Amino acid sequence: KDLSQELDYDSDGDVVVVRRENVVEEMHHLQHDLATPLVGVGRQVWRGSLLLADYLLHNHDQIKDAKILELGSGTGLSSIIAAFCRARVTATDIDGHGILERIQANLQRNAHLVQQNSVTVRALDLFTHKYRDLGSFDVIIAGDLIYDDDITDAFLEFISQTLTVDHKVQFLVSLEKRYVFTVADLDTVAPAHDHFLNKLDTMDVTLEFLDTQFK
Repeated sequence: KDLSQELDYDSDGDVVVVRRENVVEEMHHLQHDLATPLVGVGRQVWRGSLLLADYLLHNHDQIKDAKILELGSGTGLSSIIAAFCRARVTATDIDGHGILERIQANLQRNAHLVQQNSVTVRALDLFTHKYRDLGSFDVIIAGDLIYDDDITDAFLEFISQTLTVDHKVQFLVSLEKRYVFTVADLDTVAPAHDHFLNKLDTMDVTLEFLDTQFK
């Protein structure tokens, strides 16, 4: 049976998608920079954060009423989505380069999507702050935090210290595997990604790769 004959097409030749009835769509408004100096990369939206936000939406039932800490919130995208899914969120990033102000501004833009006081914004530097200073959480999320080995090492130390205090907390990490050509390897490799996984293998943690084939 030729299913293509049952489809409707618009004037451009694209398939007319039949959407479910009684579905309420919400618009998420986000201010971000298209390019920044390295110190201000948090003001951009990265693919890992987009994937993380999609994952939270897809698994919204699992995070409803959960206490979530986001590390390196950047524009606040994932924190806003988590709060939209009825989680209680603490969005954190470094204090400087207008990043915390950007999170606050995006929260105000999307106030219609989240419950009042469901997101708290605070400064957190992985090189100096400890988990015990922040309270307790069910899930700690991070999107595209793996791009610099020093920051990665600080993040892994934060994970280690956190699990010492609370071994039940879960980390949900989304990252883009960035490939570069290096003279040392004479090949295209992903050094930041490999550094993260190699260091993680030396730690006493349970690692699970999650399926990203979701809609």
